[in-house]
Amino acid sequence: MKLTDKITNFMTVNQIRSLAEFARLARLPYMTVNNLFVKDYNNTKIETLIKLKNAMGISLDDLVDDNVDINFEVIKNIDYIKGNIDIADNTVISIGRGGKRLIYTITDEDAAIVNTLLERLNKKNE
Repeated sequence: MKLTDKITNFMTVNQIRSLAEFARLARLPYMTVNNLFVKDYNNTKIETLIKLKNAMGISLDDLVDDNVDINFEVIKNIDYIKGNIDIADNTVISIGRGGKRLIYTITDEDAAIVNTLLERLNKKNE
């Protein structure tokens, strides 16, 4: 997977809608990020690559190796499970087979029902 494909996939999974928004996240000038897509990125500065890998939460090796495919959906799911990503109250995250993640925002009434169900399941498993 090429560097630009990794950036595009990261943006899709994280609902980043523009290169400008991604550039801000990576703390890079927009033109630097844009040029990765327009020009040959084989001579990219190490400082730029470090900012890219930090923004995407992957290693430098994984970023630059075209033979490495990155599944950003799985990375994001792991971050949710570990509690590394803040989520709003009344948010339900469903992680299904293949790492498919669905996020729902529910009403306070529905949240109370979910909490009751989880408490019952927890007591049952004790």
